[in-house]
Amino acid sequence: MLRIVDNSHVLAVSIKKAKNFLRIDHSADDQDLCTFIKAATASIEQDLGRSLMTKTFLKQAFIRATNSGYAKIQLPFPPLLSVELVEERTSFKFEPLTQYLISQDKMLPCITLPRTNCLIRVRYKAGYGNKPMHIPPDLRHAILIMVSDMYENRSTDTIIPNNSLLQMLLNPYRVVTPI
Repeated sequence: MLRIVDNSHVLAVSIKKAKNFLRIDHSADDQDLCTFIKAATASIEQDLGRSLMTKTFLKQAFIRATNSGYAKIQLPFPPLLSVELVEERTSFKFEPLTQYLISQDKMLPCITLPRTNCLIRVRYKAGYGNKPMHIPPDLRHAILIMVSDMYENRSTDTIIPNNSLLQMLLNPYRVVTPI
């Protein structure tokens, strides 16, 4: 189980940047632009498997026995900023763990624990940072392309699904997870 327990309320691209990109000089569409920025950001995060703005996640997983006696828990939606808490479920409550290793497993960060057959809870922060300038410029540009498309096609259902420029900007950041 994975859930977001704290989400940044800062937009990944400012309304001012979007208005400059779209050459809009009025404020009548600011609410729509805000909605489009949020939708584009969420779409890109899902597509890439990355968190753009800082979010706090809570992951709970039952780890099974392995031959080595160690277990790995992958932490989705990188980049990992910090691990705030690792806990193990004991008889009646969760108890903090202090012995664990943070490493990179394929494209995802993970925690390796000297435990097996137990319920583990991990609270961690992931994303590029709390300010739009922390997000790589090509990802911010991809958001602007999507916002532009949403703004220009407000009255239709056509959103450009296979925009090659958009894919070129996003592909280097795509998280590939093993099946």
